[in-house]
Amino acid sequence: MSERPLTAPEPVGAVSPSHATDMVPVPADRLVELADDAERIAAELGAMDPMAPDFSVPVGRVLALGEAEMRVAAAIAGRLLDRTVRGVHPPADQVGVSLTELRQRINELDPAGRRVFGISLGNPAKKLLARYQAADAPINAVVRSLRARQDDLRRDNAAIQGERERLWEAMGKLSEAAAMAGAVDEAVDRQASIMDLADPARANAVRAEVLFPVRQRHQDLLTQLALCVQGYLALDVLRRNNDELIRGVDRAAGTTVSALDQIKRTADGLVADGDTAIYTSLEKAYQILEQQSDADPDRFTSIVLMTDGANNEGDDLNGFTAFVAGVPDRLKGTPVFPVLFGEGDQADMTAIAAATGGKMFDGRSESLSDVFKDIRGYQ
Repeated sequence: MSERPLTAPEPVGAVSPSHATDMVPVPADRLVELADDAERIAAELGAMDPMAPDFSVPVGRVLALGEAEMRVAAAIAGRLLDRTVRGVHPPADQVGVSLTELRQRINELDPAGRRVFGISLGNPAKKLLARYQAADAPINAVVRSLRARQDDLRRDNAAIQGERERLWEAMGKLSEAAAMAGAVDEAVDRQASIMDLADPARANAVRAEVLFPVRQRHQDLLTQLALCVQGYLALDVLRRNNDELIRGVDRAAGTTVSALDQIKRTADGLVADGDTAIYTSLEKAYQILEQQSDADPDRFTSIVLMTDGANNEGDDLNGFTAFVAGVPDRLKGTPVFPVLFGEGDQADMTAIAAATGGKMFDGRSESLSDVFKDIRGYQ
């Protein structure tokens, strides 16, 4: 199975209200328009009596700045929270579980771990092939589950994209409303400072009725904007995480399963029915490795040969030695590790190991699991 790790995106850090406005800036020309509107509002309020009943009308309009935008942002935040609460077993988690199960099943089929090509002749071959055949149904079931979860991830990404678009629009309006509230704050403060010279009591009334509530609304808008920015970034993390898992499913279902199919086909072709063609089988293994190395030239490979008989068909040791001498340079360092069973010829196995830089192991005197552990130590 491919060893390229699935890398989770970094979590989103806290976003401060002051930083949020920098992340969702208002265009400069729009800021000029907002400043002009704020001066007009301040002048209107300055011309009115703070104690008059109709003074509350323009004040109400000022204090309603960004109210609709905050409701929209709160609704989106609520949906994000619902998504978290409902997502006890989201598609990403299900894909992770299925990938782990697929890896476990593949590892069970390869007693030496990854990057080992195995050839079995005689009874060991039949057992090995039986294991591959028995693994078909459960592995295919895992792959089907992965593909289904992959479709879920794509649908999840489509939903995330829709939420991000709505949130981006809401953030733009919130940022503009916050800029307007800040401009009104400054304009009213200047107006009240002018009033201080002629009517301090009136200036204080304007500050109490307008300035302080506007500053509170300004802070509320900035806080809501910061929360929206953080939610927007979190949605992007979810999207990138889903993208990584989608690619992981492609690698697992493509690379791993196709490699397993290749092994099954090879094992099927190498099973002997009475005769034992050790050297010809090894030559075929090198040919298969040559094809695989074209797709993955950096892959380290070795060959494990298990046999319980002597060579009585196909090429002989001299022919095999000549064959190894002629393989491409990238395969010349590929060792063969013969594992002897039954009536296998120890001299032949030793010669094969010597010709390829491998080592012979006696499967009759030690367990197969111990043999493969030793083989892993040579890689």
